[in-house]
Amino acid sequence: SIDGWVQDRADRRSEQQYLQMLHRDLELMRDQLEIYTEFEQFNLQSGFQVLEAIREGAGGFDPVELRTQLSNMGSRKTLRLTSATYTDLISTGSLQLIDDRELRDHILRYFAEVSRVERVIEKNNTVFVDQMFFPFLLEKGISFVPGSAATLREAALQASQQFLREELGEDYGVPMDEVLTRPSEASSWEDIRRMTQMRTFVASIGLANAKMLTGETMALADAIAGQLELP
Repeated sequence: SIDGWVQDRADRRSEQQYLQMLHRDLELMRDQLEIYTEFEQFNLQSGFQVLEAIREGAGGFDPVELRTQLSNMGSRKTLRLTSATYTDLISTGSLQLIDDRELRDHILRYFAEVSRVERVIEKNNTVFVDQMFFPFLLEKGISFVPGSAATLREAALQASQQFLREELGEDYGVPMDEVLTRPSEASSWEDIRRMTQMRTFVASIGLANAKMLTGETMALADAIAGQLELP
Protein backbone atom coordinates (compact mmCIF):
# COMPACT_ATOMS: atom_id res chain seq x y z
CA SER A 1 0.00 0.00 0.00
CA ILE A 2 2.83 2.36 0.86
CA ASP A 3 4.61 1.58 -2.42
CA GLY A 4 1.40 2.29 -4.35
CA TRP A 5 0.92 5.60 -2.54
CA VAL A 6 4.52 6.64 -3.26
CA GLN A 7 4.16 5.70 -6.93
CA ASP A 8 0.89 7.59 -7.21
CA ARG A 9 2.49 10.71 -5.71
CA ALA A 10 5.38 10.40 -8.17
CA ASP A 11 2.96 10.00 -11.09
CA ARG A 12 1.02 13.11 -10.05
CA ARG A 13 4.25 15.14 -9.84
CA SER A 14 5.23 13.90 -13.30
CA GLU A 15 1.77 14.73 -14.63
CA GLN A 16 2.02 18.29 -13.32
CA GLN A 17 5.48 18.72 -14.83
CA TYR A 18 4.34 17.44 -18.21
CA LEU A 19 1.28 19.69 -18.19
CA GLN A 20 3.38 22.73 -17.29
CA MET A 21 5.82 22.01 -20.13
CA LEU A 22 2.98 21.35 -22.56
CA HIS A 23 1.33 24.63 -21.61
CA ARG A 24 4.62 26.42 -22.31
CA ASP A 25 4.89 24.67 -25.72
CA LEU A 26 1.36 25.75 -26.62
CA GLU A 27 2.21 29.37 -25.89
CA LEU A 28 5.19 29.13 -28.24
CA MET A 29 3.04 27.45 -30.90
CA ARG A 30 0.48 30.23 -30.60
CA ASP A 31 3.27 32.76 -31.26
CA GLN A 32 4.31 30.81 -34.37
CA LEU A 33 0.72 30.77 -35.57
CA GLU A 34 0.51 34.54 -35.16
CA ILE A 35 3.58 34.97 -37.36
CA TYR A 36 2.11 32.65 -39.97
CA THR A 37 -1.23 34.47 -39.82
CA GLU A 38 0.49 37.81 -40.47
CA PHE A 39 2.30 36.27 -43.45
CA GLU A 40 -0.91 35.04 -45.08
CA GLN A 41 -2.69 38.31 -44.34
CA PHE A 42 0.17 40.08 -46.12
CA ASN A 43 -0.24 37.73 -49.11
CA LEU A 44 -3.96 38.40 -49.20
CA GLN A 45 -3.42 42.16 -49.15
CA SER A 46 -0.92 41.87 -52.01
CA GLY A 47 -3.40 39.83 -54.03
CA PHE A 48 -6.22 42.28 -53.41
CA GLN A 49 -4.05 45.19 -54.56
CA VAL A 50 -3.09 43.42 -57.80
CA LEU A 51 -6.70 42.47 -58.56
CA GLU A 52 -7.90 46.00 -57.83
CA ALA A 53 -5.29 47.46 -60.18
CA ILE A 54 -6.37 45.10 -62.96
CA ARG A 55 -10.02 45.97 -62.39
CA GLU A 56 -9.24 49.67 -62.65
CA GLY A 57 -7.58 49.12 -66.03
CA ALA A 58 -6.08 52.18 -67.70
CA GLY A 59 -4.22 54.28 -65.20
CA GLY A 60 -4.45 51.58 -62.54
CA PHE A 61 -1.11 49.95 -63.31
CA ASP A 62 2.01 50.95 -61.42
CA PRO A 63 4.53 48.43 -62.84
CA VAL A 64 6.96 48.71 -59.93
CA GLU A 65 4.20 48.28 -57.33
CA LEU A 66 2.63 45.37 -59.21
CA ARG A 67 5.96 43.58 -59.45
CA THR A 68 6.46 44.08 -55.73
CA GLN A 69 3.05 42.65 -54.87
CA LEU A 70 3.42 39.70 -57.25
CA SER A 71 6.86 38.98 -55.80
CA ASN A 72 5.35 38.99 -52.33
CA MET A 73 2.90 36.29 -53.42
CA GLY A 74 5.70 34.28 -55.01
CA SER A 75 7.06 33.57 -51.54
CA ARG A 76 5.61 30.98 -49.20
CA LYS A 77 5.94 29.97 -45.58
CA THR A 78 6.04 26.47 -44.12
CA LEU A 79 4.06 25.89 -40.94
CA ARG A 80 5.81 23.62 -38.46
CA LEU A 81 4.39 23.47 -34.95
CA THR A 82 6.54 21.29 -32.73
CA SER A 83 6.15 20.28 -29.11
CA ALA A 84 9.03 18.36 -27.55
CA THR A 85 6.77 17.64 -24.60
CA TYR A 86 4.10 15.95 -26.72
CA THR A 87 6.74 13.97 -28.60
CA ASP A 88 8.12 12.72 -25.28
CA LEU A 89 4.64 11.89 -23.96
CA ILE A 90 3.94 9.73 -27.00
CA SER A 91 7.36 8.10 -27.43
CA THR A 92 7.63 7.09 -23.76
CA GLY A 93 4.00 6.17 -23.23
CA SER A 94 3.82 8.84 -20.54
CA LEU A 95 0.58 10.24 -21.97
CA GLN A 96 -1.19 7.83 -19.60
CA LEU A 97 0.14 9.92 -16.74
CA ILE A 98 -2.48 12.52 -17.67
CA ASP A 99 -5.13 11.31 -15.28
CA ASP A 100 -8.04 13.26 -16.78
CA ARG A 101 -9.22 11.13 -19.71
CA GLU A 102 -11.08 14.02 -21.36
CA LEU A 103 -7.95 16.17 -21.28
CA ARG A 104 -5.89 13.27 -22.61
CA ASP A 105 -8.25 12.88 -25.57
CA HIS A 106 -8.24 16.64 -26.11
CA ILE A 107 -4.44 16.60 -26.40
CA LEU A 108 -4.52 13.74 -28.92
CA ARG A 109 -7.20 15.40 -31.05
CA TYR A 110 -5.37 18.70 -31.03
CA PHE A 111 -2.05 17.34 -32.24
CA ALA A 112 -3.78 15.22 -34.87
CA GLU A 113 -5.37 18.44 -36.17
CA VAL A 114 -2.00 20.19 -36.11
CA SER A 115 -0.56 17.44 -38.29
CA ARG A 116 -3.51 17.67 -40.70
CA VAL A 117 -3.24 21.45 -41.09
CA GLU A 118 0.51 21.26 -41.64
CA ARG A 119 0.00 18.72 -44.43
CA VAL A 120 -2.71 20.80 -46.10
CA ILE A 121 -0.59 23.96 -46.06
CA GLU A 122 2.51 22.17 -47.32
CA LYS A 123 0.56 20.51 -50.15
CA ASN A 124 -0.97 23.83 -51.20
CA ASN A 125 2.42 25.52 -51.07
CA THR A 126 4.06 22.81 -53.16
CA VAL A 127 1.38 22.55 -55.84
CA PHE A 128 -0.05 26.05 -56.14
CA VAL A 129 2.92 28.25 -55.21
CA ASP A 130 6.05 26.26 -56.08
CA GLN A 131 4.73 24.44 -59.14
CA MET A 132 2.20 26.95 -60.51
CA PHE A 133 2.44 30.56 -59.34
CA PHE A 134 6.20 31.06 -59.14
CA PRO A 135 6.90 29.37 -62.52
CA PHE A 136 4.09 31.50 -64.01
CA LEU A 137 5.91 34.69 -62.93
CA LEU A 138 9.10 33.53 -64.63
CA GLU A 139 7.28 32.39 -67.77
CA LYS A 140 5.52 35.76 -68.13
CA GLY A 141 8.77 37.65 -67.68
CA ILE A 142 7.90 39.06 -64.26
CA SER A 143 11.02 39.52 -62.15
CA PHE A 144 10.99 38.10 -58.65
CA VAL A 145 12.24 40.74 -56.22
CA PRO A 146 13.40 38.98 -53.05
CA GLY A 147 12.99 40.84 -49.83
CA SER A 148 10.15 43.03 -51.04
CA ALA A 149 7.74 41.46 -48.55
CA ALA A 150 7.80 42.78 -45.01
CA THR A 151 7.75 39.16 -43.84
CA LEU A 152 11.09 38.37 -45.51
CA ARG A 153 13.37 40.66 -43.54
CA GLU A 154 15.82 37.98 -42.42
CA ALA A 155 19.36 39.16 -41.65
CA ALA A 156 20.91 36.94 -44.34
CA LEU A 157 18.57 38.31 -47.01
CA GLN A 158 19.32 41.89 -46.04
CA ALA A 159 23.03 41.14 -46.08
CA SER A 160 22.81 39.64 -49.58
CA GLN A 161 21.14 42.81 -50.85
CA GLN A 162 23.92 44.88 -49.31
CA PHE A 163 26.54 42.72 -51.08
CA LEU A 164 24.86 43.40 -54.42
CA ARG A 165 24.69 47.13 -53.80
CA GLU A 166 28.37 47.22 -52.85
CA GLU A 167 29.40 45.39 -56.04
CA LEU A 168 26.86 46.80 -58.51
CA GLY A 169 26.28 50.24 -57.05
CA GLU A 170 23.59 51.87 -54.96
CA ASP A 171 21.36 52.18 -58.03
CA TYR A 172 21.28 48.39 -58.40
CA GLY A 173 17.81 47.27 -59.36
CA VAL A 174 15.78 44.96 -61.56
CA PRO A 175 14.92 46.26 -65.08
CA MET A 176 11.25 47.03 -65.69
CA ASP A 177 9.21 44.02 -66.84
CA GLU A 178 7.64 44.66 -70.24
CA VAL A 179 4.56 42.55 -69.49
CA LEU A 180 3.60 44.92 -66.65
CA THR A 181 3.71 47.98 -68.91
CA ARG A 182 1.22 46.71 -71.50
CA PRO A 183 -2.14 48.48 -71.98
CA SER A 184 -5.12 47.31 -69.96
CA GLU A 185 -6.69 45.56 -72.96
CA ALA A 186 -3.70 43.23 -73.39
CA SER A 187 -4.64 39.56 -72.99
CA SER A 188 -1.72 38.96 -70.61
CA TRP A 189 -3.60 40.80 -67.85
CA GLU A 190 -6.28 38.11 -67.83
CA ASP A 191 -3.61 35.47 -67.18
CA ILE A 192 -2.18 37.55 -64.34
CA ARG A 193 -5.65 38.08 -62.88
CA ARG A 194 -6.46 34.38 -63.03
CA MET A 195 -3.23 33.29 -61.35
CA THR A 196 -3.48 36.04 -58.74
CA GLN A 197 -6.99 34.88 -57.83
CA MET A 198 -5.68 31.34 -57.41
CA ARG A 199 -2.77 32.49 -55.24
CA THR A 200 -5.07 34.68 -53.15
CA PHE A 201 -7.42 31.75 -52.62
CA VAL A 202 -4.51 29.60 -51.39
CA ALA A 203 -3.52 32.37 -48.96
CA SER A 204 -7.10 32.57 -47.69
CA ILE A 205 -7.09 28.81 -47.00
CA GLY A 206 -3.83 29.12 -45.08
CA LEU A 207 -5.19 32.06 -43.12
CA ALA A 208 -8.44 30.27 -42.26
CA ASN A 209 -6.56 27.18 -41.08
CA ALA A 210 -4.15 29.26 -39.00
CA LYS A 211 -6.94 31.18 -37.28
CA MET A 212 -8.87 27.98 -36.61
CA LEU A 213 -5.78 26.31 -35.17
CA THR A 214 -5.00 29.37 -33.06
CA GLY A 215 -8.42 29.04 -31.45
CA GLU A 216 -7.87 25.35 -30.77
CA THR A 217 -4.40 26.06 -29.35
CA MET A 218 -5.83 28.58 -26.90
CA ALA A 219 -8.66 26.20 -25.97
CA LEU A 220 -6.23 23.40 -25.09
CA ALA A 221 -3.96 25.84 -23.22
CA ASP A 222 -6.97 26.99 -21.19
CA ALA A 223 -7.95 23.39 -20.42
CA ILE A 224 -4.44 22.63 -19.19
CA ALA A 225 -4.33 25.87 -17.19
CA GLY A 226 -7.55 24.84 -15.50
CA GLN A 227 -6.03 21.50 -14.58
CA LEU A 228 -2.97 23.26 -13.18
CA GLU A 229 -5.13 25.94 -11.56
CA LEU A 230 -3.17 28.67 -13.36
CA PRO A 231 -4.60 32.21 -13.52
